[in-house]
Amino acid sequence: MDARKEKVAEFQPKLWIRIDLNLNMLSITDNGIGFTEDQFRSFLAPNVSFKRQENRGNKGVGASYLAYGFNFLQIGTKNPNYEFIGSLKDGREWVEDETGTVSRPKVTEDTEPLHDIFQNIDQGATFTLKLIGQYIRPSRLNWLGASTAEQWQAILRIKTPLGGIYIESEQPRIACDLSVIDESGIETTLGFNECEYLYPHKVIGASVDLQQIRLAQQKLLKRGIDVSKLPAKFFKLNGIFCYWNTDAFVTQGGEFSERLSEE
Repeated sequence: MDARKEKVAEFQPKLWIRIDLNLNMLSITDNGIGFTEDQFRSFLAPNVSFKRQENRGNKGVGASYLAYGFNFLQIGTKNPNYEFIGSLKDGREWVEDETGTVSRPKVTEDTEPLHDIFQNIDQGATFTLKLIGQYIRPSRLNWLGASTAEQWQAILRIKTPLGGIYIESEQPRIACDLSVIDESGIETTLGFNECEYLYPHKVIGASVDLQQIRLAQQKLLKRGIDVSKLPAKFFKLNGIFCYWNTDAFVTQGGEFSERLSEE
């Protein structure tokens, strides 16, 4: 998606995620540039990556893990130059085989994507993972106890790369449409533009910025009052947080610079 953003200034990167607890299936589709045919043929190989060096993550092991850590992966790509949808089956069965009787799986062409939103975008990529067969951990998507889009949004932002850490200049951020189908077939949906790490202080009540506490203490000092006599709002807190910039660590006179060696 970064590559497409560079070509189209007004481009809005977006992800569509569907988690089906009933079918034990997870689908992710994006509206990036997709793959060339050569890239698509080689990206499942270990240590192959098409990310630029400055991008987060560049070891190229993720796709290989999905293909051979599970027993069903559907992959698809489309752009003006190339389009293909196919499935790789029994990858984990092949990895775990000690008898030499399971053939190495190959991608077979599919007629349509399991994630239907892929049909509605002009270009991008889609991945669908099914948790089926032996040796799969976790064996069920419901093991976390989450069954709604709101609950899964929090999990994805905390536990996966969806929860990126951004600086102010990194705009626009990724938009996301999340759909979750619970085990009884009830679907909940959620659209959000905050694909960033879910910091605890943003959801936990009674969390205070440390700088506010320091300012309150300075006011007390100026009045000659014990700094422990803070206002009631600073007591019985569930969390304290603070933001620091680079200057705090590397600039002479910064809050942490005197405690750090030149190295």
